[in-house]
Amino acid sequence: MTPEEAQKLVDFARTKSPSQVRLRVVSSIDNPEADGAGAKLQQRRREMGLSVVQVAQALKLRPDQIAAIESMQFSRLPGLGYALGYVKAYAELLDFADIKAIVDDYKEAWSPEQKRAEENRKVLKNQFALPFGIFIGFGLIVWLVATSVINNIAAPKTDEVIKAPDEAIKEWSDKDVKTASRPIVAIDPIIGIQASRKARLVLRSEDGALVMDRYINPGENVSTDGLGRFLISADDAGAFVVNGYGFSIPVGAGHTPISMWRVPDLKTMADARAKEEEAAIAAQQQAEAAKAAKQAPAQANAKSGSAPAATTPVVTTPTAPNAAQPAPQQPANAPVQ
Repeated sequence: MTPEEAQKLVDFARTKSPSQVRLRVVSSIDNPEADGAGAKLQQRRREMGLSVVQVAQALKLRPDQIAAIESMQFSRLPGLGYALGYVKAYAELLDFADIKAIVDDYKEAWSPEQKRAEENRKVLKNQFALPFGIFIGFGLIVWLVATSVINNIAAPKTDEVIKAPDEAIKEWSDKDVKTASRPIVAIDPIIGIQASRKARLVLRSEDGALVMDRYINPGENVSTDGLGRFLISADDAGAFVVNGYGFSIPVGAGHTPISMWRVPDLKTMADARAKEEEAAIAAQQQAEAAKAAKQAPAQANAKSGSAPAATTPVVTTPTAPNAAQPAPQQPANAPVQ
């Protein structure tokens, strides 16, 4: 297979959904339409010799999400709160000196659209929510039926069009692949919200930007990395628990609504608990050291086995009975016999 034929297969695979193809795109992917803060990220990535696929693997995102971040296509990202978390992680991966400036530039470019979208959503909810919802639902059903019919009848079989990549494609795709200049560390979520039963969750970032408004299924865990001290509104606060830094904090009482509840500062709580544990350990070590110091002299005497010093007896010489006794002296003023 020639490189030209392989390129045609790759281009065809990119036009299909992942469920329709079996060819894994392993060649480098780039995004030529970067702009604003996204252009800075793209330029730094190219300078470090990283592809979009490598960055996506490091951040556990999809390549099309990385491309959307660089081209600042907000409609392809999950929301402002999540997107700012992705941008921050992306900038940290690329070792930017001023990560906050990149995040602020991105937020400034997106905020007008976010505000306009929330205003439009509020108007539709108050005036046309029910008719518009019925219309959208009917249109969605028609679209799903039409798509299913087209895929089952008109679309060619995947196995007949694209085969599994052979050694020639692998060899061609691996040419001129540059690796990262430093080890790439996977970024795992730290704080999340878990649902015990199905309930509606409205999630906002620390600055109040809307991140999510939908029903969460039982057992589902929603990651909140990058949102700061996020805000929660729910129709059933007892259905949700916030987990992070070794804490599990209920959002509220069972079957009770809650509005704009700000999650506690779990990191500060974890640091305080760690300091308390360190202080308790230090106090225990000091007590044990003091106890050992008191026991040391007694143990030293027991090991030496020395006896107490003997006292020398005082010997007195007795006076002989026949020995002449000295004459008693008379006082100076005694009368003369």
